[in-house]
Amino acid sequence: MTRPQTPPGVYGASLYVDTGNEQTFSMNNGSPSGIFSKDGRQFTLADPPGHEAMQWIADLTNRHRVQPTRQVANELKGGNDMFVNEQLAMWFANTGSINRLRRDTACAWDVTPTPMPAKRMMEASIQTYALAMGAKHPDNGWRLLQFFTDEDVARIFIDNG
Repeated sequence: MTRPQTPPGVYGASLYVDTGNEQTFSMNNGSPSGIFSKDGRQFTLADPPGHEAMQWIADLTNRHRVQPTRQVANELKGGNDMFVNEQLAMWFANTGSINRLRRDTACAWDVTPTPMPAKRMMEASIQTYALAMGAKHPDNGWRLLQFFTDEDVARIFIDNG
């Protein structure tokens, strides 16, 4: 699938663009808690499952040459445009990209689980909902937080990308 010498270049995968890749791939490589210990006091990405997962992602670019370098990806306007322009076969990205893919992608595409050397997990730990202390309208804030975490609302989000 990878043909970097054919301008503008076609690549088999891009896994490093999503900011959650360290957490997801370290856990799927066997880390019990991802980039931090369960108590949050230790950085565990340097433990073997974590650094081996990061090495694997780097090797996709530097050893196997199936993933574009960051320079090439930037020249081609990033993973989002590369996927839409059929220059990427597989792209690890967050759900925020789905509406654009639905709108702008001519080829057939689908969502698939992440690779699984040890276990298959997906974690969305980046997004946090909180109510600021001293908020002017705390009751409305709590209602909004409850809305965000409601199962029916999750279904609307999933159905609409």
